Amino acid sequence: MTLAVLDPWIALAKEWQLLLAGLLAVVASIILAMAIVKAAKIREARSNAKVEKLDVQDLRRSVPSSSMDTETFESINGNLENLRSLLRSALSSLSSTDVNDEIARALCTRIVAFQWKYFPLPDHADRRLRETYATYLNQFELLRMVLSKEASPSEASAILIQLNANARTLSEILKRIASGGSETLARQNKN
Repeated sequence: MTLAVLDPWIALAKEWQLLLAGLLAVVASIILAMAIVKAAKIREARSNAKVEKLDVQDLRRSVPSSSMDTETFESINGNLENLRSLLRSALSSLSSTDVNDEIARALCTRIVAFQWKYFPLPDHADRRLRETYATYLNQFELLRMVLSKEASPSEASAILIQLNANARTLSEILKRIASGGSETLARQNKN
């Protein structure tokens, strides 16, 4: 076979060369447009995930503020006291040598699932209250992570102690706010 056989095809390709180049340019632009649209969708999904993640992580803004009446305060204070009682029970079961770890784990699971951990902050909540509340909610998340990875009882105990301290501090701050001591808190925060 000689190259002379291909001469008609080469001549035909030269005639169609401009048409094929244009067709390839159109196909390439369609592929590029599809890639740009897909990249935009991915970026949008990532930015939405980041916004949701930021909202979850910024626990000071996770619960809308509202004014606190006496009935709401009593309810919140009672729930914090119930939580503190549960925390003390879990701490004593973790520190006791004759108690099964499953009992302590069950108590910690009840604490993580505590349904009254979220409550509306008062409209006039100061920086200290917001930060304490954010730390309080972070401790629930830390305890949940410790339970999921089955960490040592000492790690859980440390988190429970911090959670108890934060619940006590929140209760004290809310009592001061309910009794009209918000001016005192504001002065303490400035110092």
